[in-house]
Amino acid sequence: LTKPPVLVIEASDTSDNTHKRLTDKCQFYHVTHIRIPAAADELGRAVGKKTAVAAVALRDESFVRLLQPQLEALGLAARANNA
Repeated sequence: LTKPPVLVIEASDTSDNTHKRLTDKCQFYHVTHIRIPAAADELGRAVGKKTAVAAVALRDESFVRLLQPQLEALGLAARANNA
């Protein structure tokens, strides 16, 4: 079995429809969701892809805890459940 996501990170340039679908699913499954100030191509490069990536789901709780200070520094943690 795979672990459910702990955090979903969404690119800033996703369509309204994609944003709504991600937000609705994250709310339904009680997964924290943030929209970062980076385009889908930047998010794709950040995770090692050559193509654009609309969103990334993180399943490792330890990694998310390590990422939390950087999110807070960017002002993203406070709106994590409201993005």
